[in-house]
Amino acid sequence: MKYWLRYVPLARMLSGLTAGIFCAWFLTIPTSISVAAITTLLTLNLFLLLRPSYRWGWISGITVVVMSFLFGNTYTHLRSTSLLPADEPQAMVSGYASDITGFTGKAMKVDFIADTIYMAHKKWYNQKGIVYINNDASMGIEPGTRLSFSMRLMPAKAPTNPGMFDYQRYLRLNGYSYTGFADTASIKRGNQPKKSIKVLTSRLKEGIMATFISNGIDSTGLGLLQSLFLGDKSDMDQQTKQAFMNSGTMHLLAVSGLHVGIIFLIASAAFPQSKKRKIKSLRFIYIVLFLWFYAVVTGLSPSVLRAVIMMTVIEAGRTFTRELSMTNLLTVSLFIILIINPQAVYSAGLWLSYSAVAGIVWIFPIINNLFYFRFPFFNWLWAMTSVSVAAQIGTLPFTLFYFHTFPVYFLINNLIMVPLLAPVLSLAIICLILSPLPFLAQMTAGVLNDLLRFMENYVIFSEEMPNSF
Repeated sequence: MKYWLRYVPLARMLSGLTAGIFCAWFLTIPTSISVAAITTLLTLNLFLLLRPSYRWGWISGITVVVMSFLFGNTYTHLRSTSLLPADEPQAMVSGYASDITGFTGKAMKVDFIADTIYMAHKKWYNQKGIVYINNDASMGIEPGTRLSFSMRLMPAKAPTNPGMFDYQRYLRLNGYSYTGFADTASIKRGNQPKKSIKVLTSRLKEGIMATFISNGIDSTGLGLLQSLFLGDKSDMDQQTKQAFMNSGTMHLLAVSGLHVGIIFLIASAAFPQSKKRKIKSLRFIYIVLFLWFYAVVTGLSPSVLRAVIMMTVIEAGRTFTRELSMTNLLTVSLFIILIINPQAVYSAGLWLSYSAVAGIVWIFPIINNLFYFRFPFFNWLWAMTSVSVAAQIGTLPFTLFYFHTFPVYFLINNLIMVPLLAPVLSLAIICLILSPLPFLAQMTAGVLNDLLRFMENYVIFSEEMPNSF
């Protein structure tokens, strides 16, 4: 505890902020009371700083935690999304499609930003929701397409037992305020498409997947590649998802620190290091822009945001020769993520990502130092084993809490699957770069197809092994 209080400056603030965000789900502190309390505590803290006393120094630490708690609670309520009332089932909607997130049997699933929603003589503005559009009317709809239509709202019902999926909670945590079905006959399309960063990244993702298809990536591997490279599991079949989860390799499907680390190594290899200051600065700018571009394309999930923030700071320290503390990096990146999106504290991916890194930072050195081999290959194999075990130990509490299962063969599966991720991501990037040269791009896609097919077949085989989970 003394280490955290002395050497991790944000520890107090982060603990209070996290607790305040968590409690916001069932505890509402009025904004006026929260602001008054924060002002009073801040005044007290300033008074203690002006008249320092060892005897009353502990009060300053407590006030910081309480202020952070109040701020986290109030800030979360201000940023939270409320579901639209479903008393009136029909609504008139006008806005634009921000992303195409999948297809059901008869409809296309669209993330829709409604500029206006008119319902029951009331208007709502700038509301994000999920709209299902019949396949017959969905032709030509792409990210940025402006639409107006009559919508039948689909009320999200509260779960009737503790084991049911809480759809209301899911919608609110992801910023959705409504779901509904568009009336096909009432759909009208606008002339000028909407331009935004979200729309541009959605179109870029569609363009990337179209390039993979044109270069010969088959349909069976396309969904897996989309998950591994872009973190989008919408086109992946449920059987393969379940196989990855039961084999202990589900983390490969969610773009996280492992993926960002590989992208970082690829970017670093493309721009070798130099002792010249100008070249070092240019290399830093290039790598950082490359990492943040990849993060934006993959959707800026909490795990990706954590990894990119940490990689940016690490590269800055390496470029400008500054010492870094991994513990401080973890706390700073988590603090930034919670300020950007307080709802991320409820994300399983966030805690799995942080617990895995924490396991690698604190447990890996202990395990790795247990044995030393003279033969380099054995040292590499032991290091890989140590990393996998350390990460699994770190994520074990959250794995049991979220998935209620523990993969028995996780060690063997990760030793086989994790090394394959680097060539998959490298070949995917090479395939995109070589797309103007169809022959070379298709040769690369052929090798990539074989790797994807092997990964899919292996996790299914691993799942079918006796007592695998």
